[in-house]
Amino acid sequence: GVIHLARRRTDQSGTSLLGLDAATGATRPVAQLPQACDVFSVSFAALGRRAACVVRDRRTDVMLLDGLRP
Repeated sequence: GVIHLARRRTDQSGTSLLGLDAATGATRPVAQLPQACDVFSVSFAALGRRAACVVRDRRTDVMLLDGLRP
C-alpha cells in the first residue's frame, strides 16, 4: 500500500504531496502545491486521489482613506 503525506518544501514556497511505499519506504512526488499549506491540515481522500488543506494568507490588504484631517 501507499501512505500519503504532505511536507513543506525546503524553500518554503509551497507544499509537496508525497506517496510513501509501505513495503519499501521509497517516496515519490504526487503533486506540488503552489502555496504553502498548513501541513497538519492536509486531508487525503480514499486512495489519495484528492487532497485538501488550509492556506493562511497573511498579506495585508490595501486600504484607501479619504477625507482625513492632519
